[in-house]
Amino acid sequence: MSSQQCQHNQLYRLCWPRHPLCKMQVQAGLARVTNPSETPIYICALEKCNRLFPSKDRLMAHRKAAHNTDDDGEIITWNE
Repeated sequence: MSSQQCQHNQLYRLCWPRHPLCKMQVQAGLARVTNPSETPIYICALEKCNRLFPSKDRLMAHRKAAHNTDDDGEIITWNE
């Protein structure tokens, strides 16, 4: 990752509007500012996994495959 790339947007190309490098990327059209209603994010917090998913369905499929469980606890999200 070059020094001109913001580390906030590695997976989803999202930016924090007050971060200087983010502001540069938004102005250049390389990223966009978003909010919870536009960009769902679900994080698997089981066993310190911390993988990000765009939907709860994808997260639950990951849990079944990677953690061998259907447990829907320990999910970090701003969408619910």
